[in-house]
Amino acid sequence: LPTRKLLSLVPQLACRLGRQAAAGGSADGDDSARQLQKGLRRVLLHVGAAHIRAVLPHILALALGDHYAPGERAVVADQSQLKASREVVQELRQGLVASGKSDVVDATQRLFFLYLQIAWVDVQTTKGLLSGTKTPPLDKLVGVDLKLKSNADLKPGRLLYEALQLKGSPLRAPVLTRPADA
Repeated sequence: LPTRKLLSLVPQLACRLGRQAAAGGSADGDDSARQLQKGLRRVLLHVGAAHIRAVLPHILALALGDHYAPGERAVVADQSQLKASREVVQELRQGLVASGKSDVVDATQRLFFLYLQIAWVDVQTTKGLLSGTKTPPLDKLVGVDLKLKSNADLKPGRLLYEALQLKGSPLRAPVLTRPADA
């Protein structure tokens, strides 16, 4: 079966990662749940090796399931799912070292942290940054996270932003743009 045929199933497979089936307390049920998890992991790693950009966002979304915005009501995350998804991210990274693509995992993870950082800026702050312009300066949005009290270390997102800075133009920072009005 070509891996591309499994791409449409990745979200459903990923959400089952780390979840234990209702075993009913029997040894056979526990063994079945372990086999299911082992199979899910193998399929996700196999498809992820061929289509990293399609699989990794789903796994990272699960792996970052315990990162909450300041003031957001924390929901108890499924620890087995967090652990399993983080292990899959690590295995994907290790599996891609030989092909020289492991940096895709690191770069995508930094991008997710940057997205979290920007998404956590409250609406009023964003409106204030937008006053008189259509494009809020990304450096101001990224700087807001320094004031946030969060359970997440957002340093990788800040590092990505710093890497994006244009060396030849210190006065011109990358900006976010709103969609054009239709």
